Amino acid sequence: AKLAYEIHAEDMARCVGLSLQYFNALFKATVGITPAEFIHECRMQKAKELLTTGRHKIGAAARLVGFWDAGYFTARFRTHFGVSPRTLIAQARAISSVRPSFSSERR
Repeated sequence: AKLAYEIHAEDMARCVGLSLQYFNALFKATVGITPAEFIHECRMQKAKELLTTGRHKIGAAARLVGFWDAGYFTARFRTHFGVSPRTLIAQARAISSVRPSFSSERR
């Protein structure tokens, strides 16, 4: 819910009353990735969701998930998903244009 804000493992550890070292070890043992990797994964998945709906431009989606530099966001997105945000948007539009609309299915 707060992906647009700076999120640090130290803050997460403090929220649950654990030392940073113990929190990081416990988190990785439980989830399989570090807290920083988890936050990054959450941000990327939310960005993908925002971009595929067609309601957000790249810069706006980037800011909503905590990236203030759209160029940096694009680079991280491309590294994460293997496609640029612009390509993802184009793919989502192509897929949605071939789906039948509900109104045409009722006829």
